[in-house]
Amino acid sequence: MNIEMTVKKVSLYRTGCTVAGEGNAALPKGSTRCRISGLSSGADGQSIRVRTSSGLTASGVQLMYPDVKEQKEATREIDEKIAMCEAKLNACETQAELWKKNISFSHKEGTNLEMMTAYAELLPRKLEECARTKAQLNREKDSLIKEREEIEKKISRPYVSVILTCETEGTYVIQTEYHDYSASWNPVYEIRTDGEEEKLTLRLRAAMRQNTGIDWKDVAMSLYTGSPSASHDLPVLPEAHLKFREENRFRAAAPKMLMGTMAKASADAMAEPSMEDTVGMNFIEAKEESAETTEGETMTEYTLSGVWNICSDNNDIMADLNTKEIPCSYHVIAIPKRDPAAYLAAEIKTADIEDILNSSASVYLKGTYAGDIYVNADLTKDTYDLSLGRDEYVSVRREQKKKFTSSVLLKGQSKTEYAYEITVHSKKNRDCRITVTDQIPVSDEKTIIVEKGTISGKLNEESGEVKWELELKPQEKKTLQLGYSVLWPKDKKIQETNVSGGRRFCPVCGAQVFGKFCPECGTPMR
Repeated sequence: MNIEMTVKKVSLYRTGCTVAGEGNAALPKGSTRCRISGLSSGADGQSIRVRTSSGLTASGVQLMYPDVKEQKEATREIDEKIAMCEAKLNACETQAELWKKNISFSHKEGTNLEMMTAYAELLPRKLEECARTKAQLNREKDSLIKEREEIEKKISRPYVSVILTCETEGTYVIQTEYHDYSASWNPVYEIRTDGEEEKLTLRLRAAMRQNTGIDWKDVAMSLYTGSPSASHDLPVLPEAHLKFREENRFRAAAPKMLMGTMAKASADAMAEPSMEDTVGMNFIEAKEESAETTEGETMTEYTLSGVWNICSDNNDIMADLNTKEIPCSYHVIAIPKRDPAAYLAAEIKTADIEDILNSSASVYLKGTYAGDIYVNADLTKDTYDLSLGRDEYVSVRREQKKKFTSSVLLKGQSKTEYAYEITVHSKKNRDCRITVTDQIPVSDEKTIIVEKGTISGKLNEESGEVKWELELKPQEKKTLQLGYSVLWPKDKKIQETNVSGGRRFCPVCGAQVFGKFCPECGTPMR
């Protein structure tokens, strides 16, 4: 006896899903070997669970696959129809060729002009009839081939073999549950703000997709923030021993390792999405109702309202999970040495965005899509500047006013003096807080000396960063000064190199360093 299972509920994890379905079976008294079909292709046999209604017991539960003979029998009838359709197509093509061939009367006797004229008038109609018949047969054949493919997909799916035993004849409800890894969901974040009120809205959405081979129709959906653990074994902590580091660890390959690490860090920094890098996402919009949130022991559950239809095509279906408001303070950020544009930013507490660290978020400014950003806040800092896009109402210009190189004869040194002027102009119709950041170089060599010149901003001696915190009135303009000089041995050449994002890396093991010593190998940093 075959019992067709219909999917009723899906528990969707970040990777994988648990599918729960049910079907009805009219059973006679006693034991009956049944076949529960309607499972997905990737059903995990070890996760199969069969539940029955009162008065019915299930035993001998096994996940099985149809054999070759069974698959051929399932497609036998449709194969015969396809073969018949192909035979008709061949006959139609042969008929059309005969009509074309018989247009020549040169080898025939007893033909006259009247017969040839009638044949010539009849030929186009016959060829047209053959063409219409062929088109119809080709459509029928294509339809049959698609039907055969669907049958093959269905018959190739696994099924559950089970023995159902009841004491009373009747119709019973059978529920089946299993796990499949061909589905997932990813968090999608949206940040909405008007750029004026001291708050922004963080919206969490879910991009759900599945490729189980079965369309989910009118199913209840629950989303979980984790995934079922592949192993429930507890981690083991090995013993830690200390010993002296051998000198051969300072091998020639270490600089290569450093270069690779630095290159990766630089590439990561350059690859961070900016407000100008919009991504076209082929999302299918769905319902916009918040989900019910339940905090579990190991993960959070979001129960979506209503029922959902998700096709097995790997297309993203969007669902709203929750929305929260975050207090913020707006200001404009400009780094004219790297970018002549000014950017509107929202200063927020890092603790308020811990959930979206190292994630992308779409930004909507006054209801208009402004682009995508990558949130990579430093948890060691209390606040984070969230970019909201270019601010066209603030202009910043950095101009070099001086670059003069001279020789210091008594010391055998060369000296270059630099002077820059930064002009900031607010075109806004209200007061504006602007943060301007620039820098002077920092020496990594004892013989290279950097001397501070005229600097109107606040200088960080360790990093060389210079910062100005400005409060501009409407239409106000301010000029900032930045000057310094560099001395070095005149028999050598110097170059300026950038450390991506202000990060430093160990020259021995390549690990990122935040203090004076490498956290991995202990190498002191200069």
